[in-house]
Amino acid sequence: MNFNERIIGMFTKPDETIKDIIKEPRIEEALVVVGVYAIFAMIVAYISASHINYIYDMPGMSDMGALRTITTITSLVFGFLTPIIGWPIVTGILHLFSMVFGGDGKFYPNMLTAIGYTDVVKIIFVIVSIILLTQTPYVTLEISQSNPTGTISALNELYGNVFYIASTIVGLLGLLWSCWLGVLAIKNGEKLSMTQALIVVGVPLVLYLAFTYGGMLLTAL
Repeated sequence: MNFNERIIGMFTKPDETIKDIIKEPRIEEALVVVGVYAIFAMIVAYISASHINYIYDMPGMSDMGALRTITTITSLVFGFLTPIIGWPIVTGILHLFSMVFGGDGKFYPNMLTAIGYTDVVKIIFVIVSIILLTQTPYVTLEISQSNPTGTISALNELYGNVFYIASTIVGLLGLLWSCWLGVLAIKNGEKLSMTQALIVVGVPLVLYLAFTYGGMLLTAL
């Protein structure tokens, strides 16, 4: 399969496509997929940051312009680098976990390429999330010693917005679909059973969801 056939195949015939990727891994193709996803993730981070205005009512924090600039730049950098850095880290975790069940796949380039390709479905969902996030309200977070509950109220307003909730759900659906592709990658690349592959991907997924969305739910409550 060429690059275009693999991209389409990840949607139409993922199991067969992943077998082809593992048989003939081309790491540069996976890098393109992850890179495109990282660009859109950076846009999400920028929109999210631009909809939050920080007011610091604390000693030594008077230069608001500089603080906003730092916040925006930090969001852009982390938004872009998180998928790039997370790609080999996640692949490594799954590869090591697979060894517990007797997995004997190659981390590089086979598994790294296959896992990188799983980001292709998230690109579609992240584009939808971008559209939804543009409709979320602008909120002001007041970091103040005199009004410590102001930040929680503002976050509740944001997290309770229907467009923000929809964006979160869309992102979650993209993640779950990507993880299903990850299961197929582990099954074929590490030569495990479907049950073993589900466990290898499912356990880190549950931990990630608890860490990522647990705090958000607690804040909303």
